[in-house]
Amino acid sequence: MIPPPSGGVISPRGNRGIALLIVVSVLTVVAILGVSFVFSMYLETHAYRQFSATVRARYVAEAGISHGRALLAEDRAASSLDDLQEAWVTGLAGTEADVDGDGQMESKWSPLTDAQDAPIGRYAVRIQDEAGKVHINTALADPHQAGVDAANLTTALSRAGVANAGTVAVAIEQARYGPDGKPGIALIDDDRDGSVDEPDEYQAMALRGDDRRFETVEELLGLGGLDAAGMRKLSDVATTYSWDANTTMQGAPRFNLNTAIADELLAVLLDTGVDNPWQVAANMADYADSDLAISRVSKMTVRYAVPNQGPLGAWAWQAEPVPHYETTVKGETLTWQLAVPAGTFRVLVHGLPGVLIGDVEIQGERKTAMVSGESFGAMQLGGTITIQVTGQAAEGTRCAFQGIELVVPEGTSGFARVPIRGVEAIRFNEVMVAPTKELPVTSAVFDGQASAWACPVGSANCFNSGAGQARWTWTDPTVPPGSYYVRVFGTEAGQTVGDVRVGTTTTLLTHGARHPATLTVGDDHKITLAIGKTAADGTYFFQKVMLSLEPDAEYVELINLSEEEIDLSGWVIEGDATQGRQGRFPTGTAVPPHGLVVAAVDAADAQGELAGNHISVRAAWQVPETIPIVQLEFPGGDLTPDMDWLTVDVPGNATLVLRAGEWVVDEVELPRPLPTSSGFQSVEKGDPSEIRDEDADGVDEGWYPALQLYTPGAPNDNEGLHELRDLQLVTHDPMRDVTVLNRPLTSVGELAGLSTGTAWQTVTSQDLAKVADRFTVEGIRLEPEGHVQEGSESWHETLDGYETTMKGAVATWQWTDVPDGYYRLSLIGWSGEQLAVRWQGADRAYTDWIPSRWTDEQGRIVVGQIAVGVGGAPSRTLTLQARCDSTSGVCHVDHLWLDPRPILVGMINVNTASRDVLLALPGVTETVADRLVAGRPYGNQDGKGRGIGDLLMGSILGETEADRLDRFRQMAHLITVRSNVFRVMSLGESLQVEQPAGIQRIQAVVQR
Repeated sequence: MIPPPSGGVISPRGNRGIALLIVVSVLTVVAILGVSFVFSMYLETHAYRQFSATVRARYVAEAGISHGRALLAEDRAASSLDDLQEAWVTGLAGTEADVDGDGQMESKWSPLTDAQDAPIGRYAVRIQDEAGKVHINTALADPHQAGVDAANLTTALSRAGVANAGTVAVAIEQARYGPDGKPGIALIDDDRDGSVDEPDEYQAMALRGDDRRFETVEELLGLGGLDAAGMRKLSDVATTYSWDANTTMQGAPRFNLNTAIADELLAVLLDTGVDNPWQVAANMADYADSDLAISRVSKMTVRYAVPNQGPLGAWAWQAEPVPHYETTVKGETLTWQLAVPAGTFRVLVHGLPGVLIGDVEIQGERKTAMVSGESFGAMQLGGTITIQVTGQAAEGTRCAFQGIELVVPEGTSGFARVPIRGVEAIRFNEVMVAPTKELPVTSAVFDGQASAWACPVGSANCFNSGAGQARWTWTDPTVPPGSYYVRVFGTEAGQTVGDVRVGTTTTLLTHGARHPATLTVGDDHKITLAIGKTAADGTYFFQKVMLSLEPDAEYVELINLSEEEIDLSGWVIEGDATQGRQGRFPTGTAVPPHGLVVAAVDAADAQGELAGNHISVRAAWQVPETIPIVQLEFPGGDLTPDMDWLTVDVPGNATLVLRAGEWVVDEVELPRPLPTSSGFQSVEKGDPSEIRDEDADGVDEGWYPALQLYTPGAPNDNEGLHELRDLQLVTHDPMRDVTVLNRPLTSVGELAGLSTGTAWQTVTSQDLAKVADRFTVEGIRLEPEGHVQEGSESWHETLDGYETTMKGAVATWQWTDVPDGYYRLSLIGWSGEQLAVRWQGADRAYTDWIPSRWTDEQGRIVVGQIAVGVGGAPSRTLTLQARCDSTSGVCHVDHLWLDPRPILVGMINVNTASRDVLLALPGVTETVADRLVAGRPYGNQDGKGRGIGDLLMGSILGETEADRLDRFRQMAHLITVRSNVFRVMSLGESLQVEQPAGIQRIQAVVQR
């Protein structure tokens, strides 16, 4: 037996203690494992429940998104405009939930229940209109510095509280332009407007060169130091999604001002009720095209004025300012029966400018709240019709009715046709016609000098039956100092006047003959003539002397009403008034923007056979050397002193025509007799854009006598420059007050400066409001270069497109990446050529050839409507063929226009934009922003469907007419009243025993 260790004793009780410890330890381990297992199971269960709650919250949030989509779909069906008073805003607003996590409670909860009506979740939704924000692909960091009207990105970011807003805005702009930092292709005139590297050469939907666009706002993170906090603020005012359909409030495609012809413009203006639509249509066509050919339309109307029938109920007859009826009693009806011819006519109603007519009913058809000039539409009329006018202004407010006007369709026989011409950038501004002065013997101081000359008192003649020399002296301040041709006159043809001495030269002259020498008149304005008789035969008669500066000192002054220099090389002046003698501008002649050019027969006494006689335009009219004068060329042969160039003594009308090649740039009539009181007095224009055509022959005849007698190369001075406005006499400066753009418009707002053809009157804000929604300046220009297809070898590429010299030659071009839609197609080539066109339609089959058409003065053929990507036509692809049908075999194709561009990117909805975003628009001040917000919604106020034109009503954009028009000009191309893309944000909560269990925030960008 082995002895126990020293000092230790083993007992049964000790063994039991060890066992107990072991058991306890094991149980502890087991307990720990059990607790761990239970806790793990708890965690897993909780995680599962949380996951389940989150998933359910996600589904709840998605229900909110679906709710938002449904509201937007309902709104689209119910209204053609969008504003913050619609259900997608008001139906979701509340103070219960913070949907976007910005700390503001802006939405209300919408509960969800199960089949037993037990609550299972709730969601809150907020919808943001992306068109209520600034588009980061179109806004500019500093539009003022760039010289364009655009949304100010710096202002928008700064107002939103983004740190270093200016730096961020510049970084965004530069990132869009790519590595070269230039919009479009650097140093290239991408948009062919005559300038390079302009901001508008960057097109987000048609990128050029190394340009790029942002697809999402999130791509901005890090640009210019933009951090996450800045991103949250930026997203409230910035977007990449906003766009607008280029259609009217009624859903019709808009007309492109830059490509529409005058007749197309006229149809729109007649429909909207613009004052004097014929003249405005012709002027509008010339205002927006780049050529210099006068546009023309035809006016065929029959006007009926309501006759004076005494009081008609509460309607009273008024003779001023024009005969009309008016009432101040609401609801009173005037009834008028009128006999009219049979036919289909567009009916215009007339009252007083700026005064409501009321509700008008014709033949049972009624239109409400009509104003003067508004169209009633096309109607089939004939015999006696009944017209009823009901005053609908507020009690005590005037309603006025003058009558109706029937517009007769073009080509209808039996009605007078009045041609209406437009106003181009270059116009006749001053003309010196027949610079002559007749001095009768009765106004002279007679010195008989002991001769046989006698001038009996009371007689208009002097005579000499014997011999000797007498002297006649006139003093006339209207005769400028200088040299003159002298012609003497007896009493009838064939008579001898005598030996006439001019200077040191004496010549025997008969009735009407010109002396070979020129007479000099000094600063004392004295004219002295000595006439002698040495022969004893017969009697000499002397009745008058004529001092003449024609043709040498005749001149024509042109004014350039545009903002660009215009080259006049090779242009000609012709017409009945020139008696067939065409005057041509020499090569190198140019007139500066808003400047003058004087075209002279003899500029400085160096014109062919007229040279060296001391008579010239510069000498005759004391023109300073600082004023350039152009000497005309006469391809028909030099003029002589015995010729006249300009005259009104011609059969028919004395017309003066300015022609550039085939283009008639201007055409005027010279009145007979001239409205002058002095022989050396020119006739001038007042407002050079005014058209006065009393004889309705389509030629302007509005002239005023120059108060300073003549002003070649200097500002005009005549009564037509004065206007009484608000009891103040205003003197206008045509070179500052009148502009004809003569270029494609950049905005519908640029119509604010359009002349109406009436002196010193541009289109009013009221008329601009009527048409603002009907027009656009956006089309798609297709260049043929690089798109020609095989089989087009008979056509050859030139600097400006393609050319063929073979009749019947067919060329095929194909363009891809054309946005799908319906377009109005125009082909642009050279004027006076004949082409036929066809294109691929459904199933890529070619359409029939359109009937062969001649290009107009602008080289244009309006082909008609085509489809790209709709109706079975190839998607985003246009394949077109042109066939040359010119007799000469010569045809040109420069480019094509597709109108209008279907989508406009970056338009800001003035009905939904925040005050901060509105302040980013050009011309918008704090006061204007407040008015814009207070005046919402815009688009269909008064039920007129004016779209953005509503902003021109009242004083929203300014108290004065000038302020309203100026602000609208700046912003019209940037704003809309409709929206197509929305950000739907949803906060979803799942509930467990009516307590929040899970939460999810989601959002979707919705295009409807």
